[in-house]
Amino acid sequence: MRKITFFLVAISFVLLYSCGSSKNAATEPNEAQRLRNDGWMNEPGGLPLEEMLKENYTMIKAKDQSGENLYITSSGNGVGTSVSTAKMQALALAKSDIASQISSNIAKLVSANLGNSQLDSKKAASVSEIVSSSKEIVAAKLGRVDIPMILIRDFESCQQSKTAKNKLDQGMVEVQVKMFYNTANGNKVAMEEIKKVLKEKVNANEEELKKLMGQ
Repeated sequence: MRKITFFLVAISFVLLYSCGSSKNAATEPNEAQRLRNDGWMNEPGGLPLEEMLKENYTMIKAKDQSGENLYITSSGNGVGTSVSTAKMQALALAKSDIASQISSNIAKLVSANLGNSQLDSKKAASVSEIVSSSKEIVAAKLGRVDIPMILIRDFESCQQSKTAKNKLDQGMVEVQVKMFYNTANGNKVAMEEIKKVLKEKVNANEEELKKLMGQ
């Protein structure tokens, strides 16, 4: 059995899953109960915890035709005086982390291809600087994200919990989200946007851009 741990404090969950789908199904009620014991509950009108966990496990395990992870995954946490405020913080953090992961992947790709790009040293340095700080460029163009898990807890549920490590102040609400973004789509969007910036600021031509992106 394989275990992947996402800490419930800060920006993650503790989510245990095994390699077999039937074994995963057996862990969902136990994990859902553990979350309830820690004061977490589903969003009003949302799916039960067991169903959210099942969808989350399925997306974590999903692979593309090459056997690579189909989705980039991220967690986010927010605390505020209302569910909407805390949820907004959690979603923003999760989305920012996805943009950071995509940006980092593109930066590694470009760095590996710079040596064969035949760019002069000044141009190569500019390319490296732009790509390494491309998180905001990527974040601005991210499309639809999947959010299979939204967990909520408040002051009352924390007070009733015997296992919750972090208690909330009265009147405060905490939200945890799990976010997924299609890896191939994310890389494609990021490459196109970064290429536009490089073309404008570094005056890179199409052939140079293709070499940098490994296309």
